[in-house]
Amino acid sequence: MKLKECLKKPGYRKRLIKLLLLFIVIISVFYTVRYPETLIKSMCRYLTVKDDKMVADVIVILGGWEFDARLEHGIGLYKEGYGKKIILSGAGGSEAYRKKQLLSEGVNEEDILMEVNSTSTYENALFTKENIEREGYRSIILVTTPDQSRRARFIFRKVYKKSNVLIFISPVTGTPFSPEIILKSKEAKERLILETVKLVHYYVKYLFY
Repeated sequence: MKLKECLKKPGYRKRLIKLLLLFIVIISVFYTVRYPETLIKSMCRYLTVKDDKMVADVIVILGGWEFDARLEHGIGLYKEGYGKKIILSGAGGSEAYRKKQLLSEGVNEEDILMEVNSTSTYENALFTKENIEREGYRSIILVTTPDQSRRARFIFRKVYKKSNVLIFISPVTGTPFSPEIILKSKEAKERLILETVKLVHYYVKYLFY
């Protein structure tokens, strides 16, 4: 039986994903202990992606770690004219409070859209897609943290693949995501490994799609 046919079976695919993730975790832990600086620098470089600044129809700010920094970065892009609308995507926090933050920074109320049901990056993409298609937007600038940037762009481009919507990524600047900081923080190391595992999971999930 061909590998592609095997991967169509949900049980087989799940087992393969688990094995690959376990392998990645073991290798990551081994190299983090043995060659911490080299591995962490490589992981930081790979996880972080940034597109050239492009004018888009809408700026999508993803909820999650360091949300205030994401919000500030997204508002900055809006004020500089890189996006005409802002969508806040992600459950958690007060919808009214978030909207108030945008309004207090000079964002026009008619330029604000809220998506409050998503609890993962995949759901961010899936649920905002409804708003994007309904409004007829053709381009998006994603705002998230550097460590999530490659995964977020990858997932959005897969989810929006048939929509012909252009996806750009603009990660937050000035966040504590650097090899120097990660080497000194156990929590930061765990977050780095977790993000790598999540990225591999989605790579395998979409391997033949």
